[in-house]
Amino acid sequence: MTLAICLPTLYLFNLVFGARLQVRQALALVMVTITVTAVLSLAFAPISLFFLLTAFSYSFYKILNVAILTMTAFVGLKFLTSGMHALNAHTATVAAARRAEQEAREAQERAEAEAMAGLANVSQDAPVSPAPAGTDAADDDKAAVPAASVSAGAAASSPQANGTVQIAAAPPVVYPPKQPLLLPDGRYAFPVAPPLPTPRTGAVTLAPGERPASMTLLHVWILLFGFVGTQLAWTLRPFVGEPHEPFQVFRPIEGNFYVNIIHTIGELF
Repeated sequence: MTLAICLPTLYLFNLVFGARLQVRQALALVMVTITVTAVLSLAFAPISLFFLLTAFSYSFYKILNVAILTMTAFVGLKFLTSGMHALNAHTATVAAARRAEQEAREAQERAEAEAMAGLANVSQDAPVSPAPAGTDAADDDKAAVPAASVSAGAAASSPQANGTVQIAAAPPVVYPPKQPLLLPDGRYAFPVAPPLPTPRTGAVTLAPGERPASMTLLHVWILLFGFVGTQLAWTLRPFVGEPHEPFQVFRPIEGNFYVNIIHTIGELF
């Protein structure tokens, strides 16, 4: 019952502060704590039974059981904090892997952009081959063929016996082109390089889904869990019947756990 009351508080606190804590993870951590506490309490059962048979002071026996349950609860809560530390370490590892993958992708894009920018430094003066012999001066412009046309545009083969020239089909242009493009007028066109990605500087801010669970909130929740658990146990008393009282399944709700413990300690001294 204490788990059902306090578990939503643990989950919602971490959700508000941006921690990546799922309901199943929170439930598993708290269930481990309760299981460890229950097993250790069962291990102390023979000791509790021994003092029940040999000690006739009800106040002493009650304080003894409270001390046993408190000690086992501290051990169980140690498992809770250790589990939360391990969960935070796993969350940090996953977030670091994602950041490294993103930085590698940005570095690759930056390298490609720098390579594209390097094409703009190539000389824009394109050498033009002379016109074939036997042509008129008026046809010089039409007969001029750029020297780089074999690699960048349509490739011309050697003249045939009948004086004809076969023109090979130009290969398809793949963007971004590896070489400068040859325009019909003999000039080269250089692709415009995309802007370089801005590198990250300063501390990296984690996204809300990548933040680890807050250990301070966990410690506050542990105190809340302890207060709710002890008061709930007081409400469902008696666990050990008092010899001078009649048998009761549940006693009337009166006082609280901490006031009764102080009065019990006073009775012993």
